[in-house]
Amino acid sequence: ITDSPRLDEPLSHIKTPSLILSGKNDTIVPPANLEFLAARLPHNHSMLLDAEHRVWEEAVDKYNDMIISWLDGDYLSFEKA
Repeated sequence: ITDSPRLDEPLSHIKTPSLILSGKNDTIVPPANLEFLAARLPHNHSMLLDAEHRVWEEAVDKYNDMIISWLDGDYLSFEKA
């Protein structure tokens, strides 16, 4: 996260809706990274899942539901004109 301040400006210009998923018990990429991205990406949906680093294996049902919903059109509600 010490290098992340260099991303402040570029992230604020990304207009593509972004889904940010992270494990709330992740010690490799801590939840602070999700919070950092969520605070800077203007069109995002972020969620901490009950998992460690491998959310796709440790919270498989919720992870799959989020991905499927996002691809099925949920991203549209995070788009801005």
